[in-house]
Amino acid sequence: MQKDNTRDSDIVQKIEENIGYRFTDKNIILQALTHRSYTNEYQETIHNERLEFLGDAILQLTATCKLYTLYPDVAEGELSVYRSLLVKTEFLVQVAEKLKIPSYLRVSSGQKKDLNTVSTGLFADAVEAIIGAIYLDGGLEAAEQFIFEKVLTDIQGYLSQAPLQDAKTALQEYTQQEFDITPEYIMIDESGPDHAKTFTIGVKIGDSMHAQAIGKSKQEAAQKAAEQTLKRYKK
Repeated sequence: MQKDNTRDSDIVQKIEENIGYRFTDKNIILQALTHRSYTNEYQETIHNERLEFLGDAILQLTATCKLYTLYPDVAEGELSVYRSLLVKTEFLVQVAEKLKIPSYLRVSSGQKKDLNTVSTGLFADAVEAIIGAIYLDGGLEAAEQFIFEKVLTDIQGYLSQAPLQDAKTALQEYTQQEFDITPEYIMIDESGPDHAKTFTIGVKIGDSMHAQAIGKSKQEAAQKAAEQTLKRYKK
C-alpha cells in the first residue's frame, strides 16, 4: 500500500504544536508515532519500540530525580511507589489523550478506522517514544523540559489524590521492581452469615506473610492488606 506523504507532513506539524517541541530531524518524530502494525502494512522497517525503550529509561530517571528533590524526608520505599504511579500505563494514557497523540499514531489502516480497537497501551508507548525522540533530537535538557511541561505537570497534586488508590497494583509494581517477586494473596478466614460475611486476607511475599486484613469482601480485605504492607516498606 502506498503511503500518504502529505499526511505525514501534517502529522509532524500538528504533533509539534501539541507537544511544544520542534524537531530538527522530522523523521524521528514520525518513527516515534509509528507502530509495528504500520510497518508491516507499508513494508517499512523502522517502528517506535526502540525509542519507547529509550524514553522509558529517561522518564524513569527524570521522575526519580524530581521525586528525590520534592520529598526529601520520604523513605526509598514510598518514593518507589510514587514513581511507579507516575510512569504507569494508565497515567501515560491520560497524557497521550491530553496531547491528542492517538489521533496522530501511525497504525495499520484497519486499526486506524476505529481507535477504540487499539490497545490504549500503544498510546502510553507513544508518549515514551516521543520522549526518546526528543532526547535524540535535542538532548536531555529538551527531553526533561517536555516531561515537566507536558507529562509530569503537577506531581504533588497528582500524588496527593492518587498515591495508594490501588494498593495491590502499587505493591505489585514495587515488589516486582525491587525483588522480582509478585505478591500472593492468601485466604486466612471467612466468617459470618451469608448476608454479612467478613474475609481475612494475608499478603505473602516470597516465603513471608507480611500483613493480614479483614474486609467485607475479598477484594476489600486484599486492598487493606496491601496498604499495610506498603506502609511497612515506607519505614
